[in-house]
Amino acid sequence: MFNILVNSEYRAVITDFGSARARPQSDTQKESDQPNTPQTEAIERTVTEVVSALKAAFDEDTNTITLTGPGWSLRWTAPEVLDDGMQNLPSDIWALGWICWEVCTLCITTTSTHPSHMDKIFTGKIPFEELDREGTIIIHTIEGKLPSVRENPQLRHVLHLCSIMSDCWLVHCETGNRKISTVKPVKKHTGTLYKNSSATGNWLNAELHYREACDIAMRTQNGAVKGDALQRLGDIYRMRGSQKEAEKAYLEAHAIHSRIGNDQGAGNALFGLGGTYQFQSRNSEAEKALKEAHAIHFRIGDDLGAANALRGLGDTYRQQSRYSEAEKAYLEAHAINSRVENDVGAANMLGSLGEMYLKQSHNSEAERVFLEAHAIHSRVGNDLGAANALVGLGGTYRRQSRNSEAETKFLEAHAIYSRLGHHLGAANALAGLGETYRRQSRNSEAEKAYLEAHAIHSRIDEDLGAANALVGLGETYRSQSRHSEAEKALLEAHAIYSRIGNDIGAANALHALGVTFRLQSRSGEAEKAHLEAHAIHSRIGHYLGAANALASLGEMYRRQSRNSEAEKAYLEAHALYSRIGDNHGAARALHGLGREYLSQSRTNDAEETLLRAHKLYTSVGDQLAIGDTLSSLGFALHRIGRHSEAAAHCLDANAAYQRIDNHRKTANTSLLLGQILLTQGQHEEAKNKTKEAIAIYMSIGDDEDKEASFTQLSLIHYFEWLAERGRGAEIPTIMKAIGDQL
Repeated sequence: MFNILVNSEYRAVITDFGSARARPQSDTQKESDQPNTPQTEAIERTVTEVVSALKAAFDEDTNTITLTGPGWSLRWTAPEVLDDGMQNLPSDIWALGWICWEVCTLCITTTSTHPSHMDKIFTGKIPFEELDREGTIIIHTIEGKLPSVRENPQLRHVLHLCSIMSDCWLVHCETGNRKISTVKPVKKHTGTLYKNSSATGNWLNAELHYREACDIAMRTQNGAVKGDALQRLGDIYRMRGSQKEAEKAYLEAHAIHSRIGNDQGAGNALFGLGGTYQFQSRNSEAEKALKEAHAIHFRIGDDLGAANALRGLGDTYRQQSRYSEAEKAYLEAHAINSRVENDVGAANMLGSLGEMYLKQSHNSEAERVFLEAHAIHSRVGNDLGAANALVGLGGTYRRQSRNSEAETKFLEAHAIYSRLGHHLGAANALAGLGETYRRQSRNSEAEKAYLEAHAIHSRIDEDLGAANALVGLGETYRSQSRHSEAEKALLEAHAIYSRIGNDIGAANALHALGVTFRLQSRSGEAEKAHLEAHAIHSRIGHYLGAANALASLGEMYRRQSRNSEAEKAYLEAHALYSRIGDNHGAARALHGLGREYLSQSRTNDAEETLLRAHKLYTSVGDQLAIGDTLSSLGFALHRIGRHSEAAAHCLDANAAYQRIDNHRKTANTSLLLGQILLTQGQHEEAKNKTKEAIAIYMSIGDDEDKEASFTQLSLIHYFEWLAERGRGAEIPTIMKAIGDQL
């Protein structure tokens, strides 16, 4: 009855080819040795007559074969057509059921519940494929011996489609009764809908679909299907940030699978449960669930399930800064995927390793594994994985202040995500671009990118991404001294994190609020926010966040001249960073400590500490931080009269800033160089450097620093005027009096 053609645009078209389907003969026929009965012999004679009536005509002009004869294909033929030969709409609907059976099946083929592991699988079958005799096929058709679609493991994830098939195959059909009326039409099958939900954020449709699957499973008393549907519901809830609902669904799914002895289902539910606990920073519970999942998958020989559980464990360890354990788990998972030749899984593990290396500021290792992951994904044609690897590379280059390369990678990733219609990925790529622009003081571009990312996340109900975009937006506003807008964005982000139970996000939002309050001289509120952030990070064992909060407290205390408290905070932050192997963080704490020693006039301690910070920053390749440390060293040596060394450090800092196109920092260092040269009596060189700073400040619209530069330029002209009148001896006294203000 029906056949399917695929046109040049890869669209499927239902056509009527009559009997024009050939099937190759099987070498082994299941019923070839069975004796014929009088009934089957009669049917065989009828079939022989029908087949002999077929005529094929070849058209040389069109290079086509036209097959004429009885207008039906036996395997797809409804029982009433076999009875009286009359074809009508109900008989066509019967054939449509077989089309569903042949082509439209989708299922989940890995033990992972992650959307990136959803694969399309076609049954590849034709009706009654196991039967080779036409007579036997007719008997099966008439007697209603049809496939049990609801029990088929490949079909149980698409219960809507199963219902359609069942309705199509009503054997005792009276006129017009075989129709698809008991099931609402669906545009997407369960597997496709689940896969697309991660890309488009169509959480509501996915949730409704799986709820309906649960209802059908309950009516048919199919525990396995209900457990699977609950598992998918848990995935949907977890992805959209509804962790309590996800936990409930996973626990119910685990109970069902355990009761019916479905170990794989129980392991999958535990895997999802571990992810939910990890999201809420309930790390001990996450670790327990994932270890149980790993044990089950290992016991039943499910390699991919075991690898996914190891990846989840690695993520949990990484969140707690237990990097050696995380690396071990990721490497084991990578080895399993490589052994079973699961290239995509192996590449995904490399991506996880890259994220961990980034956390430790091991940037060269991060770049290596991200490049390797990208190569694998590109080789196997996995565009989504390739885009994810590009985002990882973009983050790595940004950490090294290789901003043009970072921008290129984020733009490439965004283009791929957009082509795939993967809205979540596109939004994340935009957020990466926003951060890259922000770090270069390209604030208007950063703001635009963050706003677009936030709009997408909000549209697809991705709360976590929306909150992350708001944090980036708040920091962008803060860098432009738009403090009220920054505060509003950060408070909104904190509210979202708190609502969805993401403690790390809530603490990070508090940290960013603390910095915003400090810059407005709202010291009490700043201190409170930083202390709250530190308390949250400490409670959940997130040592990186705790160290960041301590470093910010140190900066606030330093600016308030609370020297002992500042020194203590920086030392504690440095100890935490060193313990978790975060060289970048350790350098940050040392840099702050060096500046604190400067404020206490402990110049030797300041120089030693700043040199240690510079060495660590150089090891991780952060050009921005390298420039900042060199500037601090230049300032320190300038204060104790080592002007030549100070100028050399400032020139090196300027070179670092220029390499990454950081115009504001370049201007700041040029201004400092002007002061050093002025102190050395090199008035013309001092004027040139100060004018360079003024030109940059004017180009980036920094009126406040521009005015300070004009003040310095006026002072240089005044000193020149004094020197021309033989009053140069007064200059050192004036310089000493105004040195601190400069």
